[in-house]
Amino acid sequence: MRSWTSFHALLAAFAFWTALSATAQGPAKVYGDAEEYYERGNYEMAVKKSVEVLRIKDTHRKAQELLQQAWNTFLTRATGAIRESQVAAEDLEGSARVRQLQAVVDSYKRIIDLRGECSTVAHIVLKDTGRPVDIGTNDYYAEWQAAREALKNGESAAADYHYARGLEFEKAGTMEQYKLAAREFRQANLNSPGFKDSRVRYETNRAKATKRLAIIPFENASGRASTVLRRTSSRTR
Repeated sequence: MRSWTSFHALLAAFAFWTALSATAQGPAKVYGDAEEYYERGNYEMAVKKSVEVLRIKDTHRKAQELLQQAWNTFLTRATGAIRESQVAAEDLEGSARVRQLQAVVDSYKRIIDLRGECSTVAHIVLKDTGRPVDIGTNDYYAEWQAAREALKNGESAAADYHYARGLEFEKAGTMEQYKLAAREFRQANLNSPGFKDSRVRYETNRAKATKRLAIIPFENASGRASTVLRRTSSRTR
């Protein structure tokens, strides 16, 4: 029992000194990582690493400056990408439009999450300006919620769009059209699981698209050539 207790005591001591050593040596290494991310254009990671430095040493002047620069650049680019996706979505239909709307939602969530990282050190006063780290007053939650609602509506509209196209292909009645119909009904179900009877129609059209008749010659018992109709399949996704 004593040896077990002693082992845990040694383990705890080792963990403590390891953590202490990492804290003492950490800022320079982590700041180097932050600079590298910034130079590569990964401003999101540059922000995270700068914050990590400041959690260890809040007086690290270079990390303060890099945090502000990286955050400003990240925010500018993220909001620019959001505008581009919103404009692109206006000219698209179906799943293509949903992808753009999803990109908007994801971008707002990244801004919110990164802003949360920055808020943990926002009280730090920048040495060169004497002002706190400026991450703005907008928390972007309202924009995120609006984007999520737009995505939800877009998914419903996309399901309608693909379902209607599926019906059009289905009416044509050819194998190729059945294949296209199956794909459209599948997209309708992906955008809105359980949408109408899209799943059933997908399975029905997929089955029709995979069946065909093949004429295969064979020899019968009389030695005369004959033919047989055999049902084969050609799979489609």
